[in-house]
Amino acid sequence: MSRNFELRCPNCRVVVRLGTPACPKCGGNLEVFYRNLEFTECEGRGVWRFSSVLPTPSSPVSLGEGSTPLIAAKRLGDRVGLENLYLKDESRNPTGSFTDRGAAVVVSWTLELGLNSVSCRTSGDVAASLAAYCARAGIACCASPGYMMDRYRLYQFMLYGGRLGSPKKGAYVVRHSDPLLVEGYKTISYEVALSLGEVDAVIVPTGSGALLYALWKGFREAAATGMIAREPRMIAVQESTCAPVVRAFERSLGEPLRIGDAGSCLAVEICDPSPARGREALMALRESGGSAVAVEPSDVLAWIGLLAELEGVIAEPAAAAGIASLPVLVEKGVLERSSRVVAIVTGAGLKDPRSLLASLRRSRRIGPTKLMILRVLRERGSIHAYAVWRELRRRGLNLTKPAVYQNLWIMERGGLVKSKIRGRRRVYELTEEGWRVCETAES
Repeated sequence: MSRNFELRCPNCRVVVRLGTPACPKCGGNLEVFYRNLEFTECEGRGVWRFSSVLPTPSSPVSLGEGSTPLIAAKRLGDRVGLENLYLKDESRNPTGSFTDRGAAVVVSWTLELGLNSVSCRTSGDVAASLAAYCARAGIACCASPGYMMDRYRLYQFMLYGGRLGSPKKGAYVVRHSDPLLVEGYKTISYEVALSLGEVDAVIVPTGSGALLYALWKGFREAAATGMIAREPRMIAVQESTCAPVVRAFERSLGEPLRIGDAGSCLAVEICDPSPARGREALMALRESGGSAVAVEPSDVLAWIGLLAELEGVIAEPAAAAGIASLPVLVEKGVLERSSRVVAIVTGAGLKDPRSLLASLRRSRRIGPTKLMILRVLRERGSIHAYAVWRELRRRGLNLTKPAVYQNLWIMERGGLVKSKIRGRRRVYELTEEGWRVCETAES
C-alpha cells in the first residue's frame, strides 16, 4: 500500500520504520510527516473520518472513538467570567478517555505490521485504552510492571484482557511519546476546527505533554490545509504538586524541570515528573503564544463537583484541573471575557470514584475560611464577591479572588448562600441555613 507519510526525527531528519521507539542517531522523539497534506473529510464518524490526514492502515480498528460532544458551557462560563466557553467532552469515548483515539491508530498499525501483541510502557488511561482496542482486534496486550497505574484503571485494563508481565517477542511497544498516539490525539483539533472554526485558546490538562503537543500539531495542520485561518493559543494546566512543564515555562526553559512527586498527586493522569513530550509541549506553548498554570489539589476537588452541577459533566481530576484554571486565567488577564475558549475534558470521573467521594466530602465541610465568609455576609448583607474578598483581606485572610469565588459557589451548592443578579453583578447573601450555621458556630 502506498503511504503518504514517513516516520522521521524532526532534529536529525533521519527516516525510520514504524515501531522504532526513538531516533537511532540522537535518541529524540519521532514524528509522522506527510508528503502532501490535504484534508478530505471521509464518511462516517470517529478518528478514521480524518483518514486523509492520518497514517491510515488497510483495515482500521475502531470502537466508535471520536466525534465527541462540543458543549457550549454557558452556566460554567457565567461563573468563571467567559462568554464563549466550550467543553470538548472526551469522557464520551469508549473507555472514557481521549486516549482511545491514539489506541485506535496504534492497534490498527500493530495489525498492519503483522504483529500480534502490544506492550504498554505507559500508565493509566493509555494502558486501559490499548487493552480495549487489542481485545477488539483479537491480539494480546500486556503492561510492564512498575509503571504507575491506579487501582481502578488497573481493574479496567485487566477486564479488557490485559495482563501484567514482560512483553512477548515481537510486540509493538508503546510509550507515552509514541508518534502514532500523537496522530490519534490530534483528531480532537480537527473536530474543534470543523465545529467552531477559529478559537482563541485551548485549555489542556498536561502530563506527558503528548496531548498538548498533538493538539498543537493538529491545529497547525488544520491551518496549513486552509480549514482555519489561525491557530489558537495553547494553555497547559498541571497540578501544583507535580508541574515540571509549568515551572519550566515560567522560567523560559526549553526542557521540563525534573521536579514533583507523582505519588502525592490527586490528578494522577497529569502527574508526570519526567514528561516524555515535555520539550514539544513547551515548544507548542511558545509557538502559540500560550501560557501555563498550576492549580492546587483542593481546587481540583472543588471543581469536580462544580462542573458536574453546572454542566452535567462528571470529569476525572485531570480534566477538573483544567476547569479549575479558568478563573485564575481570567483574573490574570490571560483570557478575556469575550475569548472563545475550548477546555478539554480528558476523561470520565467515574473512573476515579475515590476523587468523587472526596469532592462530595469537601463540599460539605465548613472550615474556618468558609465560616469567616459566612460571617462577612451576615454582617454586610447582600454584597458581590469582590467586596467579600476585600473585607477578608481587611481581616487578615489573604485569599485569591478565584478562591473566594470558589468558596462562595461551594456554599451556594450546599444551601448556605444564595446569589442573584443586581444590575450587571452577582451578589451573595446568607440563606436561613447559612444564618443557622453562623449562630451554631458561635454558641
